[in-house]
Amino acid sequence: MFRSKDNPETSIWISTTDLMSGLLVIFLFIALLMTEQNKAAQAKIQAITTGANQAEANIRNEIDKNFTSGDHARFNLNKEGLAFASFPEGSGIFQGGSAELTPRFKQELDYFLPRYLKAISNSNQDYIEEIRIEGHASSEWDTVPPVSQEVAFMKNMELSQKRTLSILLYALEKPELAPYRGLIQKKMRAAGYSSSRPKLRKDGLEDREASRRIEFRVIANDAATISKIKGAIGQ
Repeated sequence: MFRSKDNPETSIWISTTDLMSGLLVIFLFIALLMTEQNKAAQAKIQAITTGANQAEANIRNEIDKNFTSGDHARFNLNKEGLAFASFPEGSGIFQGGSAELTPRFKQELDYFLPRYLKAISNSNQDYIEEIRIEGHASSEWDTVPPVSQEVAFMKNMELSQKRTLSILLYALEKPELAPYRGLIQKKMRAAGYSSSRPKLRKDGLEDREASRRIEFRVIANDAATISKIKGAIGQ
């Protein structure tokens, strides 16, 4: 038995079907719009991350251009992190317990700093958060009578901070580095870490000689990159 087209049940069924079809079209349109927006956002994010990666690659390339292969071994360049360089205390960079730069270390810095700062100045500054001078110490503090671990840590913290500040002051006052004074003041930072980042031997024990060191490294501006990504996705 067929219902007439005027049957109320049939009319309601047709109206409901039309409504569902209309909603389906709207949902498909929204999904398509969101897909296109996502594609655009993904393209922006890809461009941002590619730019950040390229900036880091450029810094490493500039380091390679301004230093010889012998320099790489001499300063342990790019062995750890971005634009990394290391000076072990055992090479005579400071007198024991002192923050005064030795004549030998000044000669090293006179060679190293102009090339290092030139390499960084030729890179995109927007992707650089800071140029960090790090002071590291062993866990011991050689006095008689010996002091506690807590006291040794704080004394080494004070000394490692003073040493990095001595290097920063030397860089600022060096006439040959005048072209980079703006970069030094804007980006270079001095940080003492005491014995919080020791070097370990293969047996897992602290290598006290290797732990006493000065390190330079460039810290990438990840916050700026994240901010750009948030802007790309509309947050």
